[in-house]
Amino acid sequence: MPERDPFGRLPDENPLAGLGSLSEGSGSQTAEPVVSSWGAFEEAAPDAAVPEPVPSQAPGRRDRLQQAARRRTTAAASAAEHLDPAQFAQFAQIARRMARVVRAVFVIAFVLVIVSVVLSLLVSGDSDTGTPGGVPPSGPSQQSRPAGGEARAPRGLQRRSLLARRNLAPALRRLRTSGLGRLRSLRIAPERIDAQLLTRGGSLRSVQLRFDGELRRLSVGSGGFGGLPTIAFSDVDPAAPSRLARGAARRSGRSLNQVDYVVRINAGTLGGWTVVMRGGGQFLGDDRGTVTRRIG
Repeated sequence: MPERDPFGRLPDENPLAGLGSLSEGSGSQTAEPVVSSWGAFEEAAPDAAVPEPVPSQAPGRRDRLQQAARRRTTAAASAAEHLDPAQFAQFAQIARRMARVVRAVFVIAFVLVIVSVVLSLLVSGDSDTGTPGGVPPSGPSQQSRPAGGEARAPRGLQRRSLLARRNLAPALRRLRTSGLGRLRSLRIAPERIDAQLLTRGGSLRSVQLRFDGELRRLSVGSGGFGGLPTIAFSDVDPAAPSRLARGAARRSGRSLNQVDYVVRINAGTLGGWTVVMRGGGQFLGDDRGTVTRRIG
C-alpha cells in the first residue's frame, strides 16, 4: 500500500478535490490576474474630465450696498411699528415749529441785509453829492478811540480841539492851500473837520482833516455841480466855533465837553452857524459865533 504524505494524502490524490472547477484537470481554465494601474485607467477613459472646485464668489460692492439698504429699511419699519402714534405726532409738531423758526431767522437776516445796504447807499450819497443846502447830516460825531499809540480824541475846547481858534485857523489854511477845491460845506467837531469841496470840474469832493493832522480824501462824486454856491474861506471866522461852544453850553446849562459839533450854514445869501449839543439841543449863531436863539 503506498505511503501517505505528511498531510495524509496518497501520491495520486488531487489536493484540490472538493473545490469545484479548481479540482478539475488540465482542461480547466485558470483565471487571469487583473492588473490595475493609473495608466490603464487613463486609457480606459481618456475623455473623462476631472471636475474643478468652484471658488466661492464674495458679494460685490453693489450687493453689499443693497444688503445695507435692506437692513436700514427693515430697522426703520421695525422702529415705526413700535413707535407710539402720540409720540410721532409730538415729534412732527416739534419739527414744524423748528421749520417756522428757521424761516423767520432767514427772513429777519434778509431784511437786515436790505436795510444795511439802503443805509450805506444813503450815507454814500450824502457824502458824495451833498445836499442842496450844503449842510452835512446832523447827529453825534463819532469819537475816535485810542488804539495802540494813537492819541485820545479831544472833547469840547480841550488843548487839541479843532473848535479852538489856535487849532482851527491853521487847519482852514491847509484846506485853502491844498488845491482840492472851493469850500462847499464845513462841519467842525473837536476831533475832526468834515468838508465838502467843489472841484474845478464841477464834482463834489469829501475830505476829512483830523486833530492829529491827517488829511483823508474820502470820495469824489460825479460832475455837474459847478453852479452850486460856495463859501469863501475868508468868510469863515476861526474864532466863531469856540464862541458858539461857550454860548451853547451856557444857555443849556451843560459843560463844554457836551458840545458835539458846529456847522457853517450856506443857504443862498443867508450865512451863519449852528451848534449841536450831545444828547439834544441845537442853537443858531451869527457869522461871529454869537448864539442868537435855540431851535431844538
